[in-house]
Amino acid sequence: MRTVLIFFVLTALALHATVQAKEAKDDTTMVYGGGTDGNGWAFAVTAPTGWKFDCCDLATKHHANLLVFPDGWDAGDPDRVMVLVVWKKDRASVDGDWQVDAREYTTRFPDVKSESFDVQAKNMSCRSTVYLGTDQLRDYVVFCDPGAEWRYRFGWSMTVRGDPADRAKIEARFRHTIGSTTPMSLAIQQSGP
Repeated sequence: MRTVLIFFVLTALALHATVQAKEAKDDTTMVYGGGTDGNGWAFAVTAPTGWKFDCCDLATKHHANLLVFPDGWDAGDPDRVMVLVVWKKDRASVDGDWQVDAREYTTRFPDVKSESFDVQAKNMSCRSTVYLGTDQLRDYVVFCDPGAEWRYRFGWSMTVRGDPADRAKIEARFRHTIGSTTPMSLAIQQSGP
């Protein structure tokens, strides 16, 4: 009887673990940078279930602070890779940053068309669009300003090749990641010798 009871308990635990695995949660990471001069920045970012983060190896090769990419990404193809870039506030508003970037982008790619791409981020002012190129790439670009109390702004971008059947899901994942980006207070102190 005791063996049968142990079997049922182990079976129940195994079934519970299987159910939990199917209900996997999104992963969250913290990314930070800046210096010890009080201009450091940090925030938490949530990636879609099954996606990975990179802040230090691949991200630096792509001139980014963070990459969020599908599991199995080959590290070369930009398709469906979310790219985060952070910068100090230089202009009066995120609109100024946006206009400079849009002008540079359309100068570099004069045949590009743009469509609206709505993004909502809690307590942040954001500008966003999707550029449609003749190369069958859709480049999503979002600039956000977390508010006057923060010394930096950030931008998310993502390239999607063609017009895949699951584009709405890809866009929803991108919006979710942007919406989850949460500024955090950070004090970096240099330790003594």
